[in-house]
Amino acid sequence: MYKAFRSAQVRDMKFSVERSKTCRVFALWQACLLMGGIWLLPATGFAQLSTASLSGAVRDSSGAVVPGAKIVLRNAATGVENTTTSNGAGAYLFLAITPGGYAVQASAPAFAEQKVCRNRCELAIAHFLFISR
Repeated sequence: MYKAFRSAQVRDMKFSVERSKTCRVFALWQACLLMGGIWLLPATGFAQLSTASLSGAVRDSSGAVVPGAKIVLRNAATGVENTTTSNGAGAYLFLAITPGGYAVQASAPAFAEQKVCRNRCELAIAHFLFISR
């Protein structure tokens, strides 16, 4: 009786180990599919992108950065203006810009206003332009 009971326990244990391995393999497949889906989602999101971006750095004639400069981005066709201020490193960023031709000008206290692009900065869909002057 003891041998029959013991062999039943061993058989159940083997079944339990095999079931545990199967569950782990299934869980690993689920994790792989989930991670693959997460990595592919941004790629499909970029396919729907219909805007452009513009970034740059404001510098003076000696090459030193100009923090707190006001940067104005003006659409040549519509006249719509977007404004931002450069950070401590002189950097600025415009996101989600409608594609088209733009004029860019920068101004800061104690500096003359500077026009960087006069209707010649052309931004296209999914285009990222960097201007540093």
